[in-house]
Amino acid sequence: MIREPAVAGTFYPDSPEELKAEIKKCIKDGPGEELKTRNIHGIISPHAGYSYSGVGAAYAHKALAESGYPETLILLGPAHMIGANSIWLGSDWSTPIGKVEVDRELGREIAQDELFDINPDSHVSEHSLEVQLPFIQYFSQKHKLKLPKIVPILFSSTLNADLAEKFAEIIYSKIKDKDVKIVVSSDFTHYGIGYGYLPFVGLNVKDKIYDLDKKAIEYIEKLDLKGFVEYVNKTEATICGAFPISVVISLAKKLGSKGAKLLKYYTSGDVVSSYSNSVSYAAIEF
Repeated sequence: MIREPAVAGTFYPDSPEELKAEIKKCIKDGPGEELKTRNIHGIISPHAGYSYSGVGAAYAHKALAESGYPETLILLGPAHMIGANSIWLGSDWSTPIGKVEVDRELGREIAQDELFDINPDSHVSEHSLEVQLPFIQYFSQKHKLKLPKIVPILFSSTLNADLAEKFAEIIYSKIKDKDVKIVVSSDFTHYGIGYGYLPFVGLNVKDKIYDLDKKAIEYIEKLDLKGFVEYVNKTEATICGAFPISVVISLAKKLGSKGAKLLKYYTSGDVVSSYSNSVSYAAIEF
């Protein structure tokens, strides 16, 4: 059995050739193809349709490829539709480019803790983790890197620093002696009446969106879990992956990161030259 792609043909092309061409264009328009060498523990990458967030995803995934793929990638993302703090222990996943193996052994180790659910329903139609896979497959094939296994985990918890710390500790206890890196899937501010979030209107909306996101990203760069959680809760910032980000802030410190670095930031408003409804995208390494 295979977990078939849920958003091929909508978020990204369902033809292998067209999908690879789209990713190649995102890389060309973004960080460029040539790989350097870096040492990171993971990335935060956006998850909208590639025509919007693909350039941002290209920055994040190029950094991940430059650091060398591990045996397993832990994928952390938000459950947009059916909520659960759920680990996928089922079949391998597929995209138009091919199959990605699920590390069920590691997944089962993490899922032993009662805070996690193993109900697959949250994953079946969720896009946040799926859209990361074609970039991983592309860089693996293009640069002859071993394709890592994955452990997909979706979160739907209310943003809370203590709870994020608990999830981070559970994951860390199972991966600390393993060859593992982390991919967090999140978009940033969803602004506009279409998203039910209008903290400001009128002039300079673009600058205000940028400022709202900038302050959240600064807490991430400092790996300041408490500051990030307090800021998002205070501003009610519509960062859809805020809880997975909070988990990885704690997890990154446990893995030895001293801080995070913003690689690319822009909004869908920049793409279409309208900020009446806009989603922000950030590529971050840690």
